[in-house]
Amino acid sequence: MESRTTTDLTPVERPNGRLYRPRKPPATRLVPDIDSLFAYIYVLRTHDVDIALELAKVLAVWEGVEFREDRPPRLIWTRIAMRDYEQQYVDDPVRGVPAVCFEVW
Repeated sequence: MESRTTTDLTPVERPNGRLYRPRKPPATRLVPDIDSLFAYIYVLRTHDVDIALELAKVLAVWEGVEFREDRPPRLIWTRIAMRDYEQQYVDDPVRGVPAVCFEVW
C-alpha cells in the first residue's frame, strides 16, 4: 500500500456548497452498533472510496472483522458528540468531516 499525504486528498464539497479541505491524513475507526450484531468501519476525512477501501481492509484484518459484501459503502458527514454521557459519531453535514462507512461483522 502506498503512503498517502494530505496533498493527495482532494477537497470535498459539503451539501451546503462549502469545501472541506483535509489537513490530516485519513483515519480509520471501528464503531460498534449497540442495537445489532454489526459494526461499522469509518474512514474519516475522505469520500474517495478507493483510498477508504484500502485503509478499511487493513483495519478489518487488524480487528478480525469481515466486510459485508452485500452492503455498498456509504458516504457520510460525521462528528463526535456526547449522547447519553458517551462519545458517539453523529451525522452532521454542516460541521462534520467526510467519511466512508463500511458495514462489517
